Amino acid sequence: TARTWNGSAWTTVKTATRNPAAWILEILTSDAHPASRYSDNEIDLESLGEFYEYCETNGFKFDHVITNNAKKQDSL
Repeated sequence: TARTWNGSAWTTVKTATRNPAAWILEILTSDAHPASRYSDNEIDLESLGEFYEYCETNGFKFDHVITNNAKKQDSL
């Protein structure tokens, strides 16, 4: 589950999604490694929302599980 874009803002509640933009936001803001965590004000959420819509329009989906211990930026 991850936050999703509702057309004008990112939700606060996490729901099931396969959208790559939602997963990018989830990885960047995850508490899994606090030292590399980004807060919302450090991310261009509007542009990421546009990417979310682009992925929805074009049917881009993530079907991947991260099981290794890698830096967030390396995973992205």
